[in-house]
Amino acid sequence: MIRKLLKVVRMDENATFPRFLIEDQDGCVWNGEEFVSDRSKGELYAQTEDACVKLQEILKRDLSERVLIRFTAPVVIEVFADPDAIVNPLEIAAWLSKTCCLQMNTSENGLGPDNSVVLPAIHFHRIEECHEDS
Repeated sequence: MIRKLLKVVRMDENATFPRFLIEDQDGCVWNGEEFVSDRSKGELYAQTEDACVKLQEILKRDLSERVLIRFTAPVVIEVFADPDAIVNPLEIAAWLSKTCCLQMNTSENGLGPDNSVVLPAIHFHRIEECHEDS
């Protein structure tokens, strides 16, 4: 069942400008509603992030019958600034949202361990300042 879920974001080699599409394990592409074999009908994304968001939506839809378990893993963000600088966490979060991305190599490592599907997300809008030495 998990193998059937495998879908990846790939660069469309036929596009004039760099564009990305979502492809399943059979080489079919997402057309906005379903996976089709005609690659020319694939929905194109200008940014890999947009394709990844859509890919997670598709996977979550396909996994709706499974049990959902959530974990959190801290991401530490160190900001070095001048002593008199005012560091606004919301500005840092907005900057991180534009500059950082989370990448997974599912084509080589699968979707998750032990017949599971792992779908991580980073919620920069929940940024909080740490007041501890670590």
